[in-house]
Amino acid sequence: MLPAFLAVFISFLPQTEPPPDTKPARERHRLLDKNAPPPGGPWGPEEFGFTWHNPVWRGAFLLGGSYSGSDLHMSVPQGTAARSNGITPPQFERLNYRNEEIRTTSIGLMADLDIVRLSITGFDGDFDARASLIFEDGFNPPQSRDVDVDGDAYGFRVGVYWPAFRYRDTILEGSLGPIATVGWLHQETDSIPTAQFLRRDTLDILTGSFGAKLSLRWFAGRFALEADAEYSFMTGNARGWMRELQVGVGYKF
Repeated sequence: MLPAFLAVFISFLPQTEPPPDTKPARERHRLLDKNAPPPGGPWGPEEFGFTWHNPVWRGAFLLGGSYSGSDLHMSVPQGTAARSNGITPPQFERLNYRNEEIRTTSIGLMADLDIVRLSITGFDGDFDARASLIFEDGFNPPQSRDVDVDGDAYGFRVGVYWPAFRYRDTILEGSLGPIATVGWLHQETDSIPTAQFLRRDTLDILTGSFGAKLSLRWFAGRFALEADAEYSFMTGNARGWMRELQVGVGYKF
């Protein structure tokens, strides 16, 4: 009788549930804290190594410097002029370019998408070329003499740079990677030594290039200072190694 009464009495007492097990939640929070992203600023998170992730807008840059090349091999149409008196065969003068040197000043804009940087750059300066001046009169064998010509050179380039290997912290960034460009080069000369009637010649050349680029940056909040060095091989009707050195300022909008 007494055991049955105690059992009924205990059944009416308030029951105390065991405390919940919070270990899984604590473990999840611990993992989240451990895997927190590295610190970053307007120009991106800290990183070191191979660059490969989705495009992200980082900012725009204004850059200026020099763009030059020496010993460029020329494969362009000959400059030609003719003269005739209507009786004798016409006389021809032809200018055959062999190689040249270009010295220009460049200025351009660059958009940084983090994984790639897109740029358009204009350049303006002068050139010196080594050429052969060929004279034909219809009677005698062609006569050729070596001449040096010079004049104005200008054009533009559109480029894509991939900062393949990069180090970036909250103050500095350095990157190295390939760059490819396409562009246009215009040359003209108003002085051809020893020419009798070929007084002027112009060239318009479509160009491309592929090479390596080194970029260094210093961050100051949303502003950044940049210095770039490029060494690339120009292709097309003018072929040879080109160098570009630029400095500029950028802003993260």
